[in-house]
Amino acid sequence: MVRRSRFQMAVALGAALWWTCCAIQMPDAAGLPKVARVKLVLDGDSIVLDSGEHIRYLGIDAPELPHGG
Repeated sequence: MVRRSRFQMAVALGAALWWTCCAIQMPDAAGLPKVARVKLVLDGDSIVLDSGEHIRYLGIDAPELPHGG
């Protein structure tokens, strides 16, 4: 009976340790905020960064500016 109790305790402790490790995972780099400079504002919901990356804001319905061409 004592062996069975120890085994059950070991399984419970292992499961608790596994759950704790899974619950406190470090966020990946994509989840971390980045600092950047805005190079160009295209319209009310789109910008271009110094790196050349185009960003479009979600949840903003701004009118599009007419583009020549």
